[in-house]
Amino acid sequence: MIVFGAVVFGVVLGAAVFALRQHNRMFPKGWDRTGWEPRSTGGWFVTKFTWLSGGRG
Repeated sequence: MIVFGAVVFGVVLGAAVFALRQHNRMFPKGWDRTGWEPRSTGGWFVTKFTWLSGGRG
């Protein structure tokens, strides 16, 4: 059971690190300057969703 818990913890930790890296890659420092667009296929949608949600998402 302890091994299973360690595996689950590792997966959750890995997913969190992956999500943070993806966020930093898509929204680099200063991304909210006027005229900046995310580097991705769905960049327009992500930008609009972030704007509608009232922050950096």
